[in-house]
Amino acid sequence: MVVIRAFYPEAQGALMIIRENKNRSHGFFLFLLLYHTRQENGQFIDVKKPLRYNSPMTKESRHMPEKPPHYEAYSAYEAADIIIRTEEKRLPRPDMHAFREIAGEEDIRKKEERLQKTLERIRQDEERLDPILRKRSFEQKKISDAFEVTIIAHGEESEWLGSNVFITRTTEYDDVLNGVDAVAEFNAPHEGAEHPRLALAIDATTDQHYTTIEKKIKQNVEKILSLKGRTAEVEYFESQITEERGHLTHTVPIVLGLEYRHAKEILTDYANLIAFRELGRDAHKDDIHAIRERFARHPAQRVFLKEATAQLELYQHILKEKNDPVSVSYKEKISDLQRIIHDIEKEKEEISLEDLEDDAVLETIIQASPHIQKDYS
Repeated sequence: MVVIRAFYPEAQGALMIIRENKNRSHGFFLFLLLYHTRQENGQFIDVKKPLRYNSPMTKESRHMPEKPPHYEAYSAYEAADIIIRTEEKRLPRPDMHAFREIAGEEDIRKKEERLQKTLERIRQDEERLDPILRKRSFEQKKISDAFEVTIIAHGEESEWLGSNVFITRTTEYDDVLNGVDAVAEFNAPHEGAEHPRLALAIDATTDQHYTTIEKKIKQNVEKILSLKGRTAEVEYFESQITEERGHLTHTVPIVLGLEYRHAKEILTDYANLIAFRELGRDAHKDDIHAIRERFARHPAQRVFLKEATAQLELYQHILKEKNDPVSVSYKEKISDLQRIIHDIEKEKEEISLEDLEDDAVLETIIQASPHIQKDYS
């Protein structure tokens, strides 16, 4: 049995008890809930869940609504600072030490040591930069972190990646060492699937440079093909669909991103939403509703789905002639993910792409794919 509670003021006091069937019915996702409580060793454990906001879509409302009257034009860094300050508390990274009973103290110690060495090397590299470049690097890091949090939050809350998704942040170790910012989990698209749970390992980016995007995707291909010692894994992970906890292997890695100017617009929207909440839900009810509507119809979600589609197609082309067990398993997973993403795209086709149609990150992913395919086929 699963007990679910809501803690937002508009839903406070709500209590629902539902029976959890083996297939994790899609109806489960229709509740506007924030706490998922499950029983572990006789104890009820609360896991924070974001409120899902679903806006009805019509052909007349396909465009993103206008900004509300009290909207603040924050800079990208100001918006990022607001997001990190508040949402890091609501959506914190998992602590790798919480997995010590699974991984073991020695494994955790070694991984922590490796992480700290890597972070120290990054810090030393930044120290060598000119002060102006160092400041710019610091600000860009905060903006990138805020963009990552925004995808995690609204990929689920605003259903950018569909209604049948759970998104989990990764530990700092998996972010820094494995290049995975979050894991998006989906139920299999049909009964009796070989893989009842499908996982996309997301690397979020605002870097639109061709060489950077190409490098990221090539590394993901090498993870799938187990080349150069790379593997598509998340070291410390707790599933929100199955009972799986610990080491997640054979994920499907993808890059999702927007060019800087488009990412800035999203961050500014999110910072305004947070500010309106802090100023008072009653006083800014209309402003909050307007921002939520903007997120529900934001063209960024269609960009992310197009980026995912392009990369999944690339992987299928590269794996087409490979018949080893791992490749066959990947082809099955990717095929199921393609079905899921296709269905989500159909649901959202009425949302206008507006000026994001030529987003530089999306265009780079599409342009780089055929060249990468030649390199690995």
